[in-house]
Amino acid sequence: MRKILFTAFAIFAILGCGSGDNAVCMTCGDSDPINGDTGYAYCLYNNRGGYYSCAYMGIRECEGKSYGKDNTCGGFTLSSSSFRSSSSLRSSSSSRPSSSSSLRSSSSSRPSSSSSLSGGGGNCPNAVTGNGTIFCGGQTYKTVKINNQTWMAENLNYDVLGSICYDYNIDKCNEYGKLYDWATAMNIDSKYNNQLWNGSDENHRGICPNGWHIPSNDDWDELIDFAGGYEIAGTKLKARDGWNSYSGVPFGTDDHGFSALPGGECSDGYFGGNGGNWWSSSEISSLSASFWGMYNHSESVFGLGFYKDFMYSVRCVKDY
Repeated sequence: MRKILFTAFAIFAILGCGSGDNAVCMTCGDSDPINGDTGYAYCLYNNRGGYYSCAYMGIRECEGKSYGKDNTCGGFTLSSSSFRSSSSLRSSSSSRPSSSSSLRSSSSSRPSSSSSLSGGGGNCPNAVTGNGTIFCGGQTYKTVKINNQTWMAENLNYDVLGSICYDYNIDKCNEYGKLYDWATAMNIDSKYNNQLWNGSDENHRGICPNGWHIPSNDDWDELIDFAGGYEIAGTKLKARDGWNSYSGVPFGTDDHGFSALPGGECSDGYFGGNGGNWWSSSEISSLSASFWGMYNHSESVFGLGFYKDFMYSVRCVKDY
């Protein structure tokens, strides 16, 4: 089970990685199209794919540490993964980074969605499986078999304490599903948004219906590999409609019926809508977990890591 994200942190940061035990990543700075000029990067080797990529670490996880000299902020080598972080990590502003360059405040009066109200809200109840559908929590979802996996073909729209609609608009929930912080999606105590949970990411049910689970990084890997690999899988998995056009980027073809839509994200009442982000059950650290993103500006699928109290979409995958 992987505990650390293995992904390419967007288009430019991966260029800072070499090959071999001395591979390094430059700091995630201005070249990072999602998180801006805040935070740290380190190099990680993906044993499955056999490549080095750049992973992100937030300022809060490095606060008060001796940069480059401890396991929290880098400067060490994992013998099993064979990576070494950059020795040139730099300090940045203590302000919290955003995971979207287009975050904006909601114009409406926002209800409380703090992590103190999230987590442990219960699973989607009364699940009934039909022909290409599953019913739970008062709603019917389309399902689709992709290779050896069966996925929900829609984002989860289960109303649980701590979940919200984009812009607090119920119509957005009806179209894109609800947004959840990591602890709520995992159906664990909200304290694990800020401390290490250290549980198994394999077949972890979370808020999914019985017989389904929050996908792990391995589950996402399998889907993306079947859809043609990280560089083009975004186009293959995106819905044909519902995405903004971007110069040089083809519209989604939805080859496999996954029908990914840009459900956006939320942090502290600020919403961003330049793509879709889906939680993974795979934890990275006390403050961060893996998620998977598809964006208007790219054909790719990005495996990323960010703060657990950010709010993203959820797709459930059926247990084997």
